[in-house]
This record gives sequence, C-alpha cells and structure tokens, in this order.
Amino acid sequence: MLNIAIDGPAGVGKTTLAKLLSKKLNLCYLNTGAMYRALGMFCFLNNRDCNNLEDVNWVCKNANLNLEFINGEQHTLINDEDYNEKIKMYEASMCASDISKHQNIRNICVSKQQEFAKNNNVIMEGRDIGSVVLPNADFKFFFYLSPEIRAERRMKQYEENGTDLSSISYEKILEDIKNRDYQDSHRENSPLKQMPDSIVVDCSKTIEEEMNFILEKIYSKYPNLK
Repeated sequence: MLNIAIDGPAGVGKTTLAKLLSKKLNLCYLNTGAMYRALGMFCFLNNRDCNNLEDVNWVCKNANLNLEFINGEQHTLINDEDYNEKIKMYEASMCASDISKHQNIRNICVSKQQEFAKNNNVIMEGRDIGSVVLPNADFKFFFYLSPEIRAERRMKQYEENGTDLSSISYEKILEDIKNRDYQDSHRENSPLKQMPDSIVVDCSKTIEEEMNFILEKIYSKYPNLK
C-alpha cells in the first residue's frame, strides 16, 4: 500500500492540498483532524468539558466513531450522525486540540487510522501522522505557514462560510492559533513535530506551486503514478 503522511499546524492548508493530491494520484484521502473535531464537538454539544478526564472518559464510552466515504468524500460519524457540518463550527478547533491531549481519545482515532491505511492507498493528514500513525509512510510532508497568515486565511474562511463574526476578530483568531500551536507541540501524547525524514512544504506559495513541489518528490520515486 502507498501511504503519504502530511503533518503541520492548524490552518496551513493541509486539507486543501491533501484533497487535490488524492484526486491527482487517485488515492484515498483521510482527514484525521475531522475525527478529533467530531469527538470534541460531541463533548461540547453534550455540555461536557474536553479538559476533564471524567467527561472525556464519558465520551469514549458514549461516542461510537466511524468513517464513511460517499462519492469519495469522507464523512465523520458519531453514533451514526454525520458531523461534517458541526466540525466547521468556530468551537471545533479548540475542542479538537483540547480533547486530543487525552491518550484514550488518541488510541481510538489512531487505531482506526492505522487500520484504514493497511487496507488502502491513502493520503492522511493531521498532527502526528509521520511520527505516530504512519511512521513508515512512503512519504512524509511537513507543512509550514506563519500564524499571522493562517489567521488571515481563517478569518476569510469564516466570512465565506457565513459564520457569525460578532464575537470573532482577527486578533482573537491569531491568539487562538498561537495557543493551539503551543498546545499541539507541547502536549504529552503525540505532540506535533517535524520528523527528520519529513520534506518541508512552504505554504506561503500558491496552491499550484505547492502541488508541483510535492508531485515532483513523489514522481521521482514513483514515476508510474504520472
């Protein structure tokens, strides 16, 4: 099986590039962050605290997490309810970061991710793909972009999605991104980190430039994929 791992902090464009690459290379695309967002939102929507161990244990017992692919698109389900729209909510990002600190939550998600990768040619993106989920991936890419540019992009995304911005500002988003970066890279369980064998992708470039850079690396090893 061909496994491609993409890691990087929140808001660098991992999802966009991974989806484009999956179509270009005819590989399955799995967004691991959607799994943590869904569990975080399940916790939040049930008035539980993602930082409270007792509440997180409750989530583990009561949230049946599954993945479905409909017309090639990933749908993240909890108790058979599609969470694809809920994970776009403003609260989803920090909920995901908070709940993903817990090892029992990570065990649930990583197990499903590794099982999927064993049976499918896959592009998988998240925070710990190259380090924990797919340490033997054929390719590991690490995406980087400054927090300031990520905040600008996230603000624009909220505007385009029609998100209520009455309590959201660029400054607030930037602060949240920096806090999440610190939390993701300093958590005890599976912290975000660039692996020695990862290829760094500069995400300040255009999507076309980023795509060409990644494809060049992949085609150099697997020219039959062209």
